Amino acid sequence: MFKNKPKNFKRSPQQSTAVEKSILPGSFFKAFDRVKRNLSGSYSDYEKDIVEELRQSRERINQALRYIIILMVSVIAVQFLSKAFIFSPMINSLVDTNSMTIKFSPAIEEKAFKALQAAKERIEFDYMIKSIVLEETRFKQEAVSKEANKSEVTKSESVKSEGNKPELGKPEEKNNVKIEKKSPSEEVEALIQQESVRILKRYNEESLNGVKNLLADLTAAFVFYLFLLSGRKEIRTIKEFLDEILYSLNDNAKAFLIIISTDTFVGFHSSEGWDALLTVVFEHFGLPENKVLAQSFISTVPVFLDGLFKFWIFQYLTQASPATATIYREMNE
Repeated sequence: MFKNKPKNFKRSPQQSTAVEKSILPGSFFKAFDRVKRNLSGSYSDYEKDIVEELRQSRERINQALRYIIILMVSVIAVQFLSKAFIFSPMINSLVDTNSMTIKFSPAIEEKAFKALQAAKERIEFDYMIKSIVLEETRFKQEAVSKEANKSEVTKSESVKSEGNKPELGKPEEKNNVKIEKKSPSEEVEALIQQESVRILKRYNEESLNGVKNLLADLTAAFVFYLFLLSGRKEIRTIKEFLDEILYSLNDNAKAFLIIISTDTFVGFHSSEGWDALLTVVFEHFGLPENKVLAQSFISTVPVFLDGLFKFWIFQYLTQASPATATIYREMNE
């Protein structure tokens, strides 16, 4: 139909008025509809709609919280149970943890050495306290026996009878009985050796915890992925729930949450938190602590996150909530 249109074609004013928008805004019709419902007595339907919307919102909140709790408990339970009942027996059967030939990593070796040194000092201290108490008890017993001997001698001299003389030698015979005992140094060495074997077995098992944790974490991650695939409806409900919470906050609360998040991950003291997090990760997977890797991670990842936060704030937040962006800039200044 446009092929035969002349070059000097111009739309007439009568034709252009047909496509013009209405002068009345859309809110006028909504207000008119509300007044109409009030006058006609149909406002109860509007109340029913509001009540129904609130009921659906409450159901969404309950579903979201229930699904989050089920998801967290399931993943944690799978990680713990798979490690305790599947991977630990399997790895312990493949590797003899009672063997004394297992080599430790430097980090575990240092921990084992500190534990052994502390155990040795504790055993020596306990034995020293025990020997002091035994020495005091022996002195008291000797004092009591001397008093008893003196009383017996006094009685024998007063009676002057020969039948009482053999009884004087009885305590001496008891005191002359010798019981073979180990020397203190031998007892301490035996206790230290027993404690060393126990510590060695414990750290042999701990050296394998990294592999067990890795397999258990992979299993938990796979279960988490299955939950996400099977619960797409619940994931949408959780997203709506989080959006409802975030958008219900005022601008000051939003700016405060943004500042807390940025200061936690990319703030001045965030490097200490990242260092502690990396230490926990290294210990969890049984890896030796690498200072170079940790410093490289701390010097790059927070910088990237800082740039990502700033890009999000100035590109998205200024359009979605200009007041929040303004408050954030003023609070940062």
